[in-house]
Amino acid sequence: MSPSKLLVPAVIAVTLLVVGAGLYVSGSPIQARRERFDTQRINDLQQISYAIDNFWLTKQRLPNTLEELRENMNVPMSSYYLGSVKDPRTGTAYEYRAKDGTGTYELCSAFEADARATKNPSPYNTYPPDAPFWHHQVGRTCLSLQVRTIDQKPPKM
Repeated sequence: MSPSKLLVPAVIAVTLLVVGAGLYVSGSPIQARRERFDTQRINDLQQISYAIDNFWLTKQRLPNTLEELRENMNVPMSSYYLGSVKDPRTGTAYEYRAKDGTGTYELCSAFEADARATKNPSPYNTYPPDAPFWHHQVGRTCLSLQVRTIDQKPPKM
């Protein structure tokens, strides 16, 4: 067999090896898409949490629904932005439940990737890495949160 006939299979083998190694290191495109959706969910839940904090500061109570929170966004004295209260992929509303009158509430979402396996958490997060937003598994996850006042730091779990 001539050297030129060996070169083509060798180039193909090296190319496949490099592509395979690249996918192994960076993860599959499907996994990357799941992680991007989860990052958006986390960012949405963080915005909702900040909006709930602001609502509490101005009204001294928790909102009854996320829709009430959205409606209050344009009221004078409201200083928060609330981008979305819906899942970026499915369009279903995030779950919210006020637990009691002390500022404890729950936010729920269905996640597509295990946060413990996520290689690149959002660079835009304002919570420390050990905050509850970053500890989710695949599937429906509910985060039990407490309203933060101005002098408090984000909650740790």
